[in-house]
This record gives sequence, structure tokens and C-alpha cells, in this order.
Amino acid sequence: MENISQYIIISGKFHEIIAQDLNLKSEKVEKEVYETSWFKELIHYVIEDFRKKKKVDPIKYAEAVRQLVELMGIEKTLDLFEKKDVKIGRSTIRGLARIGGEIPEIKELIRKGKLRLTLAWEIPPIDRDERIRLAKKLSSLNYIKGKEYLKSMK
Repeated sequence: MENISQYIIISGKFHEIIAQDLNLKSEKVEKEVYETSWFKELIHYVIEDFRKKKKVDPIKYAEAVRQLVELMGIEKTLDLFEKKDVKIGRSTIRGLARIGGEIPEIKELIRKGKLRLTLAWEIPPIDRDERIRLAKKLSSLNYIKGKEYLKSMK
């Protein structure tokens, strides 16, 4: 799973597919996935980076949150974070999950520090080329000006 997760986000359907192939209950497979070192490291990474104001790698952080949401669903992810004393809201989880699945060009702007994570997750679901153009425009603005620009688009 660790090797696979380097290339793709593993979805919740994973449990069902493996369960069907192995003729097991989906809940059993899901429980076993949650016991893997890969899954535990994923949670540990999110918790450790959450406490830092400036993320070591904001894209890796967003992708980790996205992975948890894909595997567990948003409600179970929220419950997990609450149990781990990680104060993160639904809208933040949604925004991070959106960035975790963002197109490479926008991820690269974020990774290089040109585009703020919190501004990027507010980019509307528009055509890919338009998203890139808008992301580049936002990267030339500070946060407040970027928010104003996005608001003026509505």
C-alpha cells in the first residue's frame, strides 16, 4: 500500500474490491487497512504537521488528508481527528482534500510558495486551463487581494 500510495490516492472502494476478491466482509478488510503501518503513518504525519503553522510540504499534507477522506469518508475522518485532539473543521478538511486532488500545475504553485493553500482551495470548479490561469493570477496577489478577486468573479 505504501508503494501504491506514492502514485495514487487509494479510495474507499479499495476495501470492497479486496473483500470481494478475497471473499471477506468489507468491514474486516477496512479494519485491517486501518491497522497497517502505512495508515498509522499517514495519520501520524497529518497530526504532526497540523501543529505546525507553516507546513513542511503543504501538498503532501493535503494529499494525506485527501487519502484519509477517500478511505474513511469525511465523518469518520472528523471523528478520528477529534479523538486525536486535532481541531480541524469540516470546511478545512474539504479544502485540503480538494487541494490533495488538484491538478499538478496548481500543486506546484503551492509547493513553491507562490500560491497560498487557503486561497487555492477556493478556486471554483472551472475548466483546467482557466483554473491554471486563475491560479497564476492569484499567485501574484496577496491573500486579501486574492480573496477580493475571487469574490469579484461571482
